[in-house]
Amino acid sequence: MIKKLFYCLLFILIIIASLFLWPFIEIPYRETSIIGDYSANKYNPNNDLIRYIIFISIPVLFFLLTKSYKFKENIYYFNDKFKNNDESKFQSNHYLNLLFFSFFVLVTIEFLSIDFPIHTIDTFHEGQQMSSAFKHRKDGSLWSGSYVTVGIFIETIASNLIWDFFNNVSIGATRYLNLFFIYFLKILIIVNLFQITIISNLKQNLQLVFLFFASLIGLDLIDYYHQIGQFVWREIFVFFILIVFFQIFITPKYTNIILATTGPISCLSVFWSLDRGINCNLLVLVILIYLILSKRNKSLIISIFSLFASWLVSYLYFGEEFKFFVENTISTLGEINQIGGILHPIPLTDDLNSSRATKTLMLISLSTLISLYFLFLKKTSMNKEFILCISIISIIAFLSYGYATGRSDGPHIKSSFGFVIIFYSIIILYFFLNYLNNFSKFFTNKKILLFLILVLSYLNFNINFQNIINYKERVNKYTSLEDRHFLKDKEIQFIENAQIIVKDYDCIQLFTNDAMLLYLLRKPSCSIYYFPIVIGSKKSQIKFINSLNKTDIVISDTYEHKFSSNYRLKYAKEHINRNYSNIYEQDVWIIKKKISK
Repeated sequence: MIKKLFYCLLFILIIIASLFLWPFIEIPYRETSIIGDYSANKYNPNNDLIRYIIFISIPVLFFLLTKSYKFKENIYYFNDKFKNNDESKFQSNHYLNLLFFSFFVLVTIEFLSIDFPIHTIDTFHEGQQMSSAFKHRKDGSLWSGSYVTVGIFIETIASNLIWDFFNNVSIGATRYLNLFFIYFLKILIIVNLFQITIISNLKQNLQLVFLFFASLIGLDLIDYYHQIGQFVWREIFVFFILIVFFQIFITPKYTNIILATTGPISCLSVFWSLDRGINCNLLVLVILIYLILSKRNKSLIISIFSLFASWLVSYLYFGEEFKFFVENTISTLGEINQIGGILHPIPLTDDLNSSRATKTLMLISLSTLISLYFLFLKKTSMNKEFILCISIISIIAFLSYGYATGRSDGPHIKSSFGFVIIFYSIIILYFFLNYLNNFSKFFTNKKILLFLILVLSYLNFNINFQNIINYKERVNKYTSLEDRHFLKDKEIQFIENAQIIVKDYDCIQLFTNDAMLLYLLRKPSCSIYYFPIVIGSKKSQIKFINSLNKTDIVISDTYEHKFSSNYRLKYAKEHINRNYSNIYEQDVWIIKKKISK
């Protein structure tokens, strides 16, 4: 026991020491034409990612060094966790199934109870989701028509699907879809935790308690009214791939059928959201490594074939658009961090968000060590499948912090914390309930236990029966609301006046990051850069300038902050000022018209 405490203290000290090394790891800055937070501070955009990887690697290397003693023995224990098992060892628990179904019903009822948000539009973020979609509606273009930074589904396809479903192009319809995505993610969280509960192999009565508390914690990480939480609905495909991986343990007989889904998930996740898609594909790679280690050669071949076939089908389906997808993706990965990146706070300092970052980094590092500890452990109350579950969650917790190394503000650091909470929740719950196992006589009556849990579950959900009764009527009303219901008076005034000016033009060009203006004016962008914040390099600015030949109208703004077009896009700004004159100004917006020559 003393030896274990010593090692625990040692590795905590190593983690803290690694944090102190953070500011001393620095890659030389290379001059670039891209203006942003990194260029202003002469800071290499890859610096924080390198620091993060080194920070995680130091304690891991120390841990592996301790395992070099009795190397063969430790490797045997590690390999034992990957031994193939063709028969499921998990018994059916009807009470657990009933609890899972009850949570599904409660989450659904809560979704039907929610009040639909009427707050004013976010012209930046919501505009990104709707203006590209409107252009696609006009000309059918995907990546060829709009420069995509999030994902073609979220930016372009999703809104069109919901507009078609309700036969109404509206802000309300798109907002309703976002609420549905949150609901769907909540369902996936429940499914994932249900799988983990089964794999834990706790006694059946304790499984009920495990799922109850784990679900309450998991569902609390995202809600309908604060869409920036520990989870965001863009995580949907990450949960899909986790569900696939865990289902292999539960139903090993159907491993090959389950693995056939890895290919479609690989493709769809990238089209859904590029950053989440990258993490999904890294998890697919983890699955392939697992298949190699467990010597499931047939399953490995099926999974690789599924990946190859899915990407081939995608290539054939999108045709010429696939070329634009590749170009768009390469450009985004090469420039987006330099454009919108925010310097990561130095841990253990007074920097803004430093305490949040420090806490998150320490917990991720510790979760990695805990996973490795159990992977190399000779004997534990955990079965090997449960150990692999917590290991995969620690991996996705590690990968998720990549969202925060590029854009290191409070919300992005917060949204990388969800899987960390899930990891520690299931670990603590498992050992606590294992300890209670000695007193399980207090939980022997499963019917009474289930009844108490269901009552407590109901009390933790916001249920409004009047809203449920009127749900269909409320949805129809919400999705058919005129856009002006979501606008400020000054925005309504600008749109009304601007519509008169631009009515005879087939397209217009924005030089403002208020992307929603295109949708509100019902005009497509004249260039792929409907969202000027994605323009960075001199090459991109020249491409943007050349596209201005298609239009006489540019809408600009007066913003001068570090992410504004006026501050960052010097070449484009000079061209516009030389060739366009102001014809209408209101509030922060300026409509410019090409000067006749």
